[in-house]
Amino acid sequence: MKDDSSRASRSKAKEEKEKEKEKENEKPKAGSSKDKKPAAKDKKDKKDKKDKKDKKGKKTAAVASSEPKRPWGAEEEETLRKGVLKYGDAKWISIANDPAFAFELRFRSNIDLKDKWRNLVTAEKYAEVPRRMQEVKVGPRCVR
Repeated sequence: MKDDSSRASRSKAKEEKEKEKEKENEKPKAGSSKDKKPAAKDKKDKKDKKDKKDKKGKKTAAVASSEPKRPWGAEEEETLRKGVLKYGDAKWISIANDPAFAFELRFRSNIDLKDKWRNLVTAEKYAEVPRRMQEVKVGPRCVR
């Protein structure tokens, strides 16, 4: 009798495992092509819900990344200087979103502003030193 009951319980367990396998086969796998399209839509929806925030939750400037790069004009540089005077040199998003500067800097992201400011500061630093006194790197040594 014990053999019959143990056989019956084993067969039930096998049947349950087979049913679970069938259910798994019916469900699409995570890597299937059917699952990828909705996942991409979910990611887009999440990006829209974030309302233009970066990974740390900070707001970012609203500039399309697909636009081609433009050379900086003198007016844009002057506007950037005014923005840095008003907000300081670490508030790039505030400068980009400020109504007083937004029109002139409408094609520039906060990263563009940061990079341009760094280049302006570097250029001004080297403009103060005569060219012949600047260090020229030659191999492992510096020559003056």
